[in-house]
Amino acid sequence: MSNQEEKPVIIIDDVSYEIDALTDKTKEILGLHQEAQQDMLAARRKATIAEVAVSQLASMVSASIKEEDDGSANSE
Repeated sequence: MSNQEEKPVIIIDDVSYEIDALTDKTKEILGLHQEAQQDMLAARRKATIAEVAVSQLASMVSASIKEEDDGSANSE
């Protein structure tokens, strides 16, 4: 086991680059990329939650309408 810590790298086109060796500009772009990726994943999660909510609410609307129909049929 090595005592040396492995330095963080980024792999592009099957080539490893040490992040510490990148220019400040490239590090900034990399940071923006990571932030955008996190935002994208958060948006996907939010969309999934909204889809589930819409589906569940549609089922609730359907059930409510059926209850009203059953209630009005029993009242006649």
